[in-house]
Amino acid sequence: MEARNAKRQYQFFDGVGYQYENGGLVNPYYMYFKQAGENIKPYFGMNTGVDRYLAYFIQGQYSYKDRYTLMPTVRYDGSNKMGRSKTARWLPTWSVSANWNIQNEDFWIQNEILNSAVLRGSYGLVANIGSATNSAATFYNQISRRPFVKDQETQIYISSLENDVLTWEKSNDLNIGLELGFLKGNRILFVADYYKRKIRDLIGSTNTSGVGGQFTKVGNYGTMEANGLELTLNARVIQSENFSWTSRLNVAFNKSKITRLDNRPQVWTAINATGGAVEGYPQRGLFSIKFAGLNPNYGYPTFIHPADASITTTQISFQGTDLTNLVYNGPIDPTTAGGWYNQFRYKDFTISGLFKVAFGSVVRKSPTISATYNDMAAMSNDIINRWVLPGDEAYTNVPAILDVLSLRQVVTNTGTAVDARYPYNAYNYSDVRVAKGDYIKLSNITLGYNLPKNICQRLGVGNASLAVVTNNIAILYADKNLNGQDPEFISSGGVALPVSRQVTVSLKLGL
Repeated sequence: MEARNAKRQYQFFDGVGYQYENGGLVNPYYMYFKQAGENIKPYFGMNTGVDRYLAYFIQGQYSYKDRYTLMPTVRYDGSNKMGRSKTARWLPTWSVSANWNIQNEDFWIQNEILNSAVLRGSYGLVANIGSATNSAATFYNQISRRPFVKDQETQIYISSLENDVLTWEKSNDLNIGLELGFLKGNRILFVADYYKRKIRDLIGSTNTSGVGGQFTKVGNYGTMEANGLELTLNARVIQSENFSWTSRLNVAFNKSKITRLDNRPQVWTAINATGGAVEGYPQRGLFSIKFAGLNPNYGYPTFIHPADASITTTQISFQGTDLTNLVYNGPIDPTTAGGWYNQFRYKDFTISGLFKVAFGSVVRKSPTISATYNDMAAMSNDIINRWVLPGDEAYTNVPAILDVLSLRQVVTNTGTAVDARYPYNAYNYSDVRVAKGDYIKLSNITLGYNLPKNICQRLGVGNASLAVVTNNIAILYADKNLNGQDPEFISSGGVALPVSRQVTVSLKLGL
């Protein structure tokens, strides 16, 4: 059994008056606290979170003549993040796996080509918490919003309503694998794994009628199917006393599809850079507003409205649920991914390298296009190709930077003027701001050297090695529309800086 109880305390602090360029002296300004009190803005605070989990499991294994192996597992899990209903909070799961060593059968003919063969498989029901945080009603304290500090008082408000039937994401998984060893000592090993998965009770944000005061809540919203195939080939190509070459090649194919959806996804969910769930499409499919060209007079963007297919420059409601005229670009996650690793050894020297590839995905380019920029903004290379003069719309799809007089001259199809921010914001989520996520990378090169025994003896150690490791070396292929950006980084949602090139030198001594 396993029992887990984690209590976490979170805190924030604005550091009012801390002077970074003056030796860290603190000189808070009293007007800040006056404004903070009137605006109900705390400059520090704390809150807590509790995660409780309990599981019972039993596992058995039976093997017969080193040919057949059977391993059943039964689990019973419970979590406070699920609904308090017994049918929701507690879930029994199970799995059965089997293994067949074919080379140990009496009919197996020993030969020097096919050395071994193993067939394995498993099937069962597994579950996970998904994105659930807390299905119980959540209450918080706050200071009442009153115009004068003397009239303010503490109050309790409901942050989220209870969902007592929120339950685990459940998945029926089928896995089949085949391992084939060729030549003496399995110098060449081929592995093929296939999986098929049916997931139900997916957990995520669900739109409700709003009864109770909460329009969107976490719930079980649908089902999906996924399948994939992974192939791996390991080979000791050359193996001698002074020289060896080891190579490993693997490739994986994966597909997923939402088969049922209980809620209507919003436009923002579908066009968001992280992808959204839409029935009939992958779990994280990317959609876009259809770009209709640049205005020939001012160079601002126009679009096909998602609801009525009209050409528009008006503000598009990202909260709408009509996806009829959105463009489907493809999945966020690669449908094909793989790598090729090689290691060469000559006496005490080794050198190894890793290539990574990914194909079949799309990425949303960073939403950096704006109608205006100030001196604090860093513009992307896309701006170099922007619209400048009438006629440029025939050669570029990058809108103009509007001057002060043009900011209110973005004219709609009804002849009225709108704020220029509206069409420019929609442009960042149009189909022309989508690129392929395919890439080929030289990910790693490692050079190693094992010091001779006589040098180790002089150093008073049993063994010693020196290594130089370089990571994230070069992108050999990527979509030109990314202008040098890393597609692997963009697919992460843009929440951190890209991984920089790294060179590490290490010395290991063993006593």
